[in-house]
Amino acid sequence: MRVSLRCAITIGTLLCATPVFAQATRTWVSGVGDDANPCSRTAPCKTFAGAISKTAANGVISVLDPGGFGAVTITKGITIDGGGIEGSILGAGTTGIIVNAGNGDHVILRNLTIYGTGTGVYGIRVMGVTGQTTVDHCLVTGFSNGLDHNASGNVYVYDSAFTDNSNFGAVVRQGKGTFEGVRFDHNTFDALRVTAGAGATIRRGAASGHSNVAFSAVGAGAVLVVDDSLAANNAYGIGAMTGGSITVGNSTISGNTTQGVYFDVGSTLLSFGNNKLTGNAANGSFSGTVGVQ
Repeated sequence: MRVSLRCAITIGTLLCATPVFAQATRTWVSGVGDDANPCSRTAPCKTFAGAISKTAANGVISVLDPGGFGAVTITKGITIDGGGIEGSILGAGTTGIIVNAGNGDHVILRNLTIYGTGTGVYGIRVMGVTGQTTVDHCLVTGFSNGLDHNASGNVYVYDSAFTDNSNFGAVVRQGKGTFEGVRFDHNTFDALRVTAGAGATIRRGAASGHSNVAFSAVGAGAVLVVDDSLAANNAYGIGAMTGGSITVGNSTISGNTTQGVYFDVGSTLLSFGNNKLTGNAANGSFSGTVGVQ
């Protein structure tokens, strides 16, 4: 049987073409994977960056086995889940995770360890118009700023730790932040700072070993609520400055080497009247009280 030249060329093209993998809703990475793979469970990728290009919007990247999976930039709604395995990112001299997704997108970072080795810039940097970012059961250590939220959306941080970062453990510059069960240890400057125009709430938080303020609101319109939390063995425990506003309830401020609580002219530091200030070089005072409703 004769085959036309056009058909032969078409068949040859199909046989020789490099396979193109469609984006999947679930992908996997492995320490022994390869980014040329389709990122399936049986043929996983090597890095988060390799997997994200093959994962559909609102999909999930899971970790199959322990490994370091590289820095990644996220521009769509997605979940990256270490799954209780050592799913780590090494961000020496750079940023571990950049989130720059669109309005309405939800980015979830779960069960990850992000190492900056003392030279990293941002552990997690959220920028742009991101709708929601959730950080759940993560450790971020060795960066300048552990978490830097500079987006119009909101960030939610649960049961995570920010340690040994050279500037802020976490800073909220825009939008709103919710911190629940978060630990801050030995970040050089502040544990958690909220800047002008932004807001945050921390509940069941703990901060120790900071050379400046554990929990701070700095700038006009910066609003922070501290509930059921511990600020111990820092320079200052809680501080409202240059127009910031903080309300504190059911919290312990102790062992701080300069002052327990502090506010300057034009700032507000309110107490629900059920806090404990003890063992500070000077306890300081609140600017007023507010009733529990």
